[in-house]
Amino acid sequence: GVEETLRKVNGMFAIAVWDMRDKTLCLARDRMGEKPLYYGWQRNSFLFASELKALKAQINPHFLFNTLNTIAELIHADSERAEATVERLAEMFRYVLNGSERGLVPLEEELSFLEDYLQIERVRFGDRLRVTREIAPEVLGVLVPSLLLQPLVENTVRHGRGADGSIDLGIDIQTEGDQVVIAIGDQGRGMPAGHRIGEGPGHGLYNVDQRLRKTYGKEYGLEISANQPQGTLVTLSIPMEGKG
Repeated sequence: GVEETLRKVNGMFAIAVWDMRDKTLCLARDRMGEKPLYYGWQRNSFLFASELKALKAQINPHFLFNTLNTIAELIHADSERAEATVERLAEMFRYVLNGSERGLVPLEEELSFLEDYLQIERVRFGDRLRVTREIAPEVLGVLVPSLLLQPLVENTVRHGRGADGSIDLGIDIQTEGDQVVIAIGDQGRGMPAGHRIGEGPGHGLYNVDQRLRKTYGKEYGLEISANQPQGTLVTLSIPMEGKG
């Protein structure tokens, strides 16, 4: 069943941790029922455990499961696209492992990581995923908590779909005084009335909200509101106090 498959997917992280590009290819091979090429991670189990914990804390297993399915379907139908998807997934792994140690990173790096994620999702959704960006150039060097944007966008991809399954994602990042204001919006069905961050099965929004408050103060959490003409808008502010 699904739960058993997800447990197997979690185990596949072991193959991906060490050499990101080649071992992520092994993920695809394992999904196809072939024998993976490498199981040498046991030789340093302590380091592996810490890296595995970092990956599992940041990469949604459903996203990985769906990506592996996509790679498996593409391997024979479009091998070049499959390889490109593998490389983007490997870059995501690499960024997650590095970001878990770095703390603050330039916003430009966060946007590059986000683009890898969106390119993978675009392979799945095709033209049904539409993204508009309005990003002020002066914000690119501002330091922000690593792994900040992707969970917000993934929440939109999962929950902000329209009635026809399409996703209209808007990413707007501007300056207001001494603040950087980030808004992630969709044109989906919208959040239920009275919805509060932390409710429901997912923890992506809650985790980002808590990290913001711990980093900048209690007044810097997420704000959720209705988008126009419909959908949900998630907004956050970050002080422009440092640049990389």
